[in-house]
Formats: sequence, structure tokens, C-alpha cells
Amino acid sequence: MTQLDKFGFLSKEVDNSISQTRSKYKDYFALSEEMNKFGYSLLFEIFNTNCNESSTNNDAKFFILKLLFTRVLNTFDGIVVLLERGMQTQATMLLRCMIETMYVIEALNNDEDFIKDYLKHDEAQKLIMKIKGYEADIIKKSNNYNQSEYDKLKNAYNKKRNNLIKTGKLVEKANLTDFHKMTYNLLSQATHPTIFGLEEEFLNKTDNGKIEIYVGPSKKNIERTFETSFITIIMVSETVTQMFDINHQEEINIFNKRINGFYDLKEN
Repeated sequence: MTQLDKFGFLSKEVDNSISQTRSKYKDYFALSEEMNKFGYSLLFEIFNTNCNESSTNNDAKFFILKLLFTRVLNTFDGIVVLLERGMQTQATMLLRCMIETMYVIEALNNDEDFIKDYLKHDEAQKLIMKIKGYEADIIKKSNNYNQSEYDKLKNAYNKKRNNLIKTGKLVEKANLTDFHKMTYNLLSQATHPTIFGLEEEFLNKTDNGKIEIYVGPSKKNIERTFETSFITIIMVSETVTQMFDINHQEEINIFNKRINGFYDLKEN
């Protein structure tokens, strides 16, 4: 029995494979590190930038925007860490989270009134969390349970439930329908336990045609995951610079050329 059999992705075998993965995909990891540096430099810049528009809604919008961009960068880092360990499926799950965050950022940019809808969505979400807390108390038979308070929360939520923004509406507001069709549905295969997704993750065909179950570091679709995360972070960075009226277009154009270079290499 190997270390991998005993400890999975926390084994020393996986630690040893990291250098091999980074060497094989050195251009991808190098670009990841440069984008990481650019992204956090931009984040620091926007945290020290005051927006020109002053109103309660715009103050909320730009504050939330800073937090959303922080999540995009943190998630990007997580994707890179997982990919170097060969955790391709888990990296893809994070990529979906990153893209969902991008949808909100793009919607905030495209629609001045979206911030109002987003704040109402948050109110409904907070009520859901409180209701779930009470339902957990019911299951645990906790003394914290209060039927009257629970009923009030349910009534309040029923009045606000239509304020929840569904993914389709969010994508429409973000004006990213085509991007969503091309990427998001594919990423869902990693998140949901479909038979197709499980086959993709764990089944390998050997040279003699035999199907084997493989559990361990995987490089399947690693390039696609890298490239989609690169595209996402550049799209978000471009939007953020526009919204905060910061000029980094030259750096963004250079990153775009380098991303396109990966596609050119494949075609050749």
C-alpha cells in the first residue's frame, strides 16, 4: 500500500509530484504568479481609491466590489494550489465559484440599479440563514428554538423570496450568456456527482483497452482550467479598473496576448 493509498492528496507522494507538475506546465504557473502579483497590486490600489460617485448605494456598491475582487483573487490562488497538487476536479469546483463572483462584478458594472437588487437579494439570503438556524435547533431539540420567532422569519422571507437573484438572471445582467454556455455548464460536471463527471474523474483506459479506477494526482484538462481562470481574472481586472477609473490597460493587453499564445501553440 502506497502513501497515496493511505493518505490521498495529503501524502508525501503528492508533495513529490508538485515539482514535476510545475515543471511540465511551467509557462502556466509562471503566468499564474505574474497575474497573482498584478491582481494583488491592483487590489491594494483600489482599496486606497475613493470613488467619484457619492451616494449610499454607490458607497455600498464600491465597498462590495472591493470584497468581490478580493474573493476572485483568493479563489484564483486556491485554483493554482490545487492544480499543482493534481487536484483538477477540486480546482474546477473553485473555478465555478470564481466565475459566479465575476457575474456579480459584471452585473454591478453593467446596470446602475443592480446594487439595489443585490442588497435585496442579500436581505432574503440572511433570512434563509436565520431560518436554517432555527431548523437546526428543531433537529437538535435545542432550547433556543422559538416557534413564534421562527414563524415571523418565515413570513418575512415569504415576502422577500422573489428578491433572490437566480443564476440565469445574474448571467443576463452580466451580459455573459455566451461565456456561461461555453464554460459554466461544463464546470458543473465537477461540482455535481453525475455519472459522467465521476467517469471523467476516476476512470482511465489502459493501452490494452482495460478500464481502471485511478485515484490520485490528475492532469486531465489542467490547461483548460488554467486558461479559463486566466480569462476570468483578466475580465474581472479590466472591469474593476474601469469602475475605479484606474488605467492598467497596457498590462491587461499584455496578459491577453500571453493567454492567446497558449491557444496559438495548440493550433500549431
